Amino acid sequence: EQTIEPYFILWSDEDATEPEFLLVMPFTPRERPLMAGWLAGRSDGENLGRLIAYKIPHERQILGPAQFEATIGGDPDLSHRLNLWNQGGSSVIRGNIITLPIGNELLHIEPIYLEAAGQSLPELQIVAVMHEERLGYGPTLQDALAHMLRGSTAVMATEGIEGGTAAAESAAQTVGPTQQQRIETLIRQMDAMQEQLRELQREMERGP
Repeated sequence: EQTIEPYFILWSDEDATEPEFLLVMPFTPRERPLMAGWLAGRSDGENLGRLIAYKIPHERQILGPAQFEATIGGDPDLSHRLNLWNQGGSSVIRGNIITLPIGNELLHIEPIYLEAAGQSLPELQIVAVMHEERLGYGPTLQDALAHMLRGSTAVMATEGIEGGTAAAESAAQTVGPTQQQRIETLIRQMDAMQEQLRELQREMERGP
């Protein structure tokens, strides 16, 4: 099980003209896998030292980081890859789990690195993401988000990390209207956070 440590993110609320740095720590109830909320310290300008506390309503159940880990371990393809990489002197390094507030939604993100035998610098191999119970993964954050959104009737079309276009479009499975609306809201909010997502990708590429 991964130890959750505080982490910095670029974040902006609806009234902000530009994103700011937050130091974020998610919380889960003792011996329960659900998220209770998160606490963030602001560090820019007149907001330096101010705290933001977000408490998740009791009626809304959001899986926490530990359940995110369990979902990664329970995915046959992903767990098979990790087991293969963790052989022959190579080591899989699990990065710090980031729980990213996106509007009223929460997105779990975990970078996974490979330290090959004889090499001192681990390289980013896979980024895993999860929104509610939807897991996705890929070589970049943008690919992981597209993978997560497959199976939804929603469409995400955004500038890719490298300047191309990433699109996730599928009707492979039917989701309920409430879930579909939340997915569409998440997509719109991610579209408005492209610079923050690109910066997060660059930060993960720097290594654990």
